Amino acid sequence: GQNGGFGGGQASSSDSSVLLTINGGNIFVNAGGDGLDSNGNIVMNGGNVTVLGPTSDGDTALDFDGAFTINGGVLMAFGSSGMLETPTSAQNGCIVTTLGTVSANSAFSLMDSSGNVIMSYTPTKNYASAIVYSSDIKNGSTYMVTAGSTTQSITVNSNVTTNGVSGGFGGGQNGGFGG
Repeated sequence: GQNGGFGGGQASSSDSSVLLTINGGNIFVNAGGDGLDSNGNIVMNGGNVTVLGPTSDGDTALDFDGAFTINGGVLMAFGSSGMLETPTSAQNGCIVTTLGTVSANSAFSLMDSSGNVIMSYTPTKNYASAIVYSSDIKNGSTYMVTAGSTTQSITVNSNVTTNGVSGGFGGGQNGGFGG
């Protein structure tokens, strides 16, 4: 239904009074549609959150109309890539990877340059994107992401680092080494 309100005002797509706050706990979401969904903002201060989001491109693992701020905790969100929304800001490093479709039960892992596994998970359904956050992901460091048979190297250079690999127009990966 609609949410009412007082004093008129104008309707907007984002309602700043709507807030989903996660302070702790172990949260597991297996969604056919949107995973974490807020018509306003999302703030994550702690906890272990795993989202197995939608496989359809019309929905997304993280859906918000305002801002998504990560102050702590561990987040692993897997889903489609068609409507991908990425966190607005994060305390340390948040890595967003766009992959080709990876089949269900294909392991996802994030390793540091020494080969230590920082996080890993095996989604039980197809996924085409992964959004991961941990205080162990540091700005300026390079990480190896493996998803099924796909491996890519990602250097974290901002609070939220996105590295998309897609066939797209002109094909191929951009990037490269050295320089």
